[in-house]
Amino acid sequence: MCHFKKHLNKTRGFTVIEVATALVILAIIFTTVLTVFKDAMRAVSDDRINMQAFELARENMERILSQSSVSEQTEYGVSEINPQLVWELRTEPFSDPSGSGTWVKAISSATYLDANDQPKTLELTCWLTKVSKEVATQMMKDRELRDANEFGNSTLQDPLLEGYDGLNGDSYNLDGENMRTNNPAGQDAANRAKFDAIMEEYKNMTGGAK
Repeated sequence: MCHFKKHLNKTRGFTVIEVATALVILAIIFTTVLTVFKDAMRAVSDDRINMQAFELARENMERILSQSSVSEQTEYGVSEINPQLVWELRTEPFSDPSGSGTWVKAISSATYLDANDQPKTLELTCWLTKVSKEVATQMMKDRELRDANEFGNSTLQDPLLEGYDGLNGDSYNLDGENMRTNNPAGQDAANRAKFDAIMEEYKNMTGGAK
């Protein structure tokens, strides 16, 4: 009599360690993909709002350049298209460090909170026109008067300012040939206290949300 032995192959199942290892690997892969995706979305969001900031600053600058004359001024506001954008537009005199004289420049900027809730500012500067020394002196006196009134020292008397009515209503003709779009070397940073206050108020209103 012949006896046949039948060998059966038994399928071995996964152990608990193998299953746990596979889950850990999948979790690492998922986390990596999710991080890359979030970074990509943040980059796209930052690029979009940065382009909006540039367009806003450019439009405000073009508004100044389209005028035949300008006066020293400062304007602030919030974009109607994107409330996350706070803009500033100002014209002011400054002395060119290279010695070419006193100029009036326009500065148009837009500030926003990036994906990390950090304020970012895009700024455009254009040298509008050159002014005489007399006009520059008057403009500086006018600024001193406004600063004195702003700090509550409206009764402050200065012999150099007596009889001076300021430059309210006065303007300066823009000479297209004299316009320059580069920044002077060594230009001092502008005082952004008011602008920073607007940004702080915006952050408080939105709770830092983007």
